[in-house]
Amino acid sequence: MTDPLKNYLNSVTESRLEAIRLSEKLQRLESAATRVTSSLSGMPGGGGSDRETLYIKLAEMRDRTELARFNAEKREEEVSSFIARLSSPIYRMILKLRYCD
Repeated sequence: MTDPLKNYLNSVTESRLEAIRLSEKLQRLESAATRVTSSLSGMPGGGGSDRETLYIKLAEMRDRTELARFNAEKREEEVSSFIARLSSPIYRMILKLRYCD
């Protein structure tokens, strides 16, 4: 049986990991976009749609990454606020170190 409180506290880590995962994916996509750009020649051709598709994916991934970072920060603030309401300073410190820092 899972503990809902522990799941809530662990959601900070899960949110951060999702933001990191998307950031790494964004870096790979940016690297691919750079390789495509540097390999383009001045020769006429009809391969523009691949490049456009890549740039669209890149823009979408940037949006998703920013949203994930925002959600991770928001979740950390929520959990920190929850922990701050505890009466015991020792418990506050332990939980803050465990789940937020």
